[in-house]
Amino acid sequence: MSFVGCDSDGQSCSGVYVDGECVPDFVFPPNNEVKEGAKFYHKKYGVIVFTNGNWENESTRIITKNELLLE
Repeated sequence: MSFVGCDSDGQSCSGVYVDGECVPDFVFPPNNEVKEGAKFYHKKYGVIVFTNGNWENESTRIITKNELLLE
């Protein structure tokens, strides 16, 4: 997996590119309609994915809401 800052190529993306896909920055709280498989970039945890009602990092470790709030 490769991370590239979104500003580097002049395209509009408020996050990072991961393997050619723009992953937006995580903003808490996310909108109320987060869908299964939604990906965001968190400053501390990297790419996080919404899976089975939980946020998980790349190692499938569940990240709690309190952890997401901490910088």
